[in-house]
Amino acid sequence: MTKSYFATKGIEASIHLSYGATEAKAPEIVDAVVDITETGRALRAAGLKVIGTVLTSFTELIANPESTLTQISAKQWSKFRHYFKEF
Repeated sequence: MTKSYFATKGIEASIHLSYGATEAKAPEIVDAVVDITETGRALRAAGLKVIGTVLTSFTELIANPESTLTQISAKQWSKFRHYFKEF
């Protein structure tokens, strides 16, 4: 996805994977970072600034209506439905 993003922008980039606290390492070893972030707080704390969005995504709870009540109690399912009213 990152390669494709830069290619569509006409930007040549060398891409390296990093695991864990990439934002803390970034100022020392790279010019830019593509990172998964919800608020950007850790990036800003490391002195970095969001300059573009590669992808906006959503985390969703998906359930099979035929099997949900057999796998969890009705009380638990009721709580899920309360929090996810659109279901």
